[in-house]
Amino acid sequence: MNSKSNRLKALMLSLIIGTSALVHAQTVVYDFEDYEIGQKLNLYNLYGSVPSTSYAEVVSDPTNASNKVLHVVVTGWNTFIELQLPNELAGKKLTANKSYVTFDYYRPATDDADYKQMHIYLGSEQLYCDNGYPHQGDKNTWQNRKYAMNAVSTSADTETALHLGIHHEKSEYYIDNICLKGEYDDYLVAEENTIVNICEKNTSSNYT
Repeated sequence: MNSKSNRLKALMLSLIIGTSALVHAQTVVYDFEDYEIGQKLNLYNLYGSVPSTSYAEVVSDPTNASNKVLHVVVTGWNTFIELQLPNELAGKKLTANKSYVTFDYYRPATDDADYKQMHIYLGSEQLYCDNGYPHQGDKNTWQNRKYAMNAVSTSADTETALHLGIHHEKSEYYIDNICLKGEYDDYLVAEENTIVNICEKNTSSNYT
């Protein structure tokens, strides 16, 4: 994209959403590269204790050993990954600034059952739930998922616990590059007082 087009995009953004949006138009990413292999992350159960045989562990990508991903095994309904959001996205500020959750999702051959639901919560407030029990995709291949969040309405203003994952009594999957995105995050970001086309400067993992 040339500089004239960049300037035009910046002007349009400023007119539509205000200059402050450029500051907040930054994708929040959890990619697990700063974690140690074998490190366990917290799981959350919506109605009680997490089953003792459920876990979320940082491991090597099953298709690319140099990449770190989160391996999740759940053995009870309503058991999800727990991630802590920055305070700037606590409570209603989450969906005031971010509209979508995206991530890379991989089902191993050992995953049980094809028809399940994906859920997303802030605390215990549900922000997304699959309609019905859709097929969760082919096994042994990375899939990119994108889910639009409902507006936060009942969570405390200090709530920062994001919970997401498959709602099922027995499920296994890998997840990576969990992103919280605003409407414009895929296109433009502010970088040292210039506007950058993220599509041209994408350096994220490629699972081809």
